[in-house]
Amino acid sequence: MKYSVSNLLKRKNECIKFDETLDFVDIASTVKDLRKISPVKALGEVSVRGELAYVKMKIAGEMTLICAISNEDVTYPLDTEVEEIFNLSSKKLHDDEINEPINKTIDLIPFVWQGVVVEIPIKIVKEGVEASASGEGWNLISEEKYVDLANSEENEIDPRLKKLLDFKYDE
Repeated sequence: MKYSVSNLLKRKNECIKFDETLDFVDIASTVKDLRKISPVKALGEVSVRGELAYVKMKIAGEMTLICAISNEDVTYPLDTEVEEIFNLSSKKLHDDEINEPINKTIDLIPFVWQGVVVEIPIKIVKEGVEASASGEGWNLISEEKYVDLANSEENEIDPRLKKLLDFKYDE
């Protein structure tokens, strides 16, 4: 999925189609909640108009992520579209939306990986798993119940400290 700038400029007004399957197993371990990833299919086209190359691709695959509650594996489908623009001229464009080739070559693999990483959800919960409302030494209560408990405890004095009421402070 590498294209030289000179080859692309020769093929102006043409669509170069690609259909590649990429394996990101080696770098998948660098992403925190990504346990594994199936081979990713990148299907798309590169078209050159003027001195710009337009890339449109569809990325599909499957990721295994960690459930936020149970730490079990959750299979998550990957299906996204990526569009990129590359400058093919020797003049640098100062535009954040337009990518510059590196060593007069356009490599699409980093852009496919970026598309994969962007699609990883911040949090995922396995179907059927519910958050626990209590645990060892704690339980979840509503705000209303908390206010009621706080008000009732305000008026009560801890029995261990009750004897301090008898203490008289002399100046």
